[in-house]
Amino acid sequence: MIRTVIVLLAHDLAVAFKNKTLYLIICMPLFVYATLLLVDPAGAGIARLHLALLCDQPCAPGVVTALQQAPEQFAVRWVATETEALPLLKAREVDGILSPEGREAARLRLTVIQQTSPETLNLLQRLSALQTAAEGQGPGWIAAVRPLQTSSIKRQTLPTWI
Repeated sequence: MIRTVIVLLAHDLAVAFKNKTLYLIICMPLFVYATLLLVDPAGAGIARLHLALLCDQPCAPGVVTALQQAPEQFAVRWVATETEALPLLKAREVDGILSPEGREAARLRLTVIQQTSPETLNLLQRLSALQTAAEGQGPGWIAAVRPLQTSSIKRQTLPTWI
């Protein structure tokens, strides 16, 4: 019985060596490990998000204070008007523009380049976590998300596809 198992195991190893399957079995975990070391290094921290706040439309003081107390997560840049902030957003110098939504200074509108991007999701998650840490549960700071880019590249090039 043991002799038969050893013969079958040797046969399977010979077939795996001949078909180069053995190389895949050994090399795939090493490739995945090396890729993870390159993509996600151990000493990498989180990147700071850059937000533009408008001087002419002040936000709630609690929001500004919370953003300034988290300098490792957010970098705040004060700009005079929204027309001055939009070129910064398009040049990707800031990740988003916070401005009051309506008459309430506590409810904010976030202007981003594309609404469905991972950067927007990351920004919303960090702002939500900051609000929870600063004020606890309550109505969210972000009332609306306004994208600059309203359609995808596929939709913009639709006449080319047709």
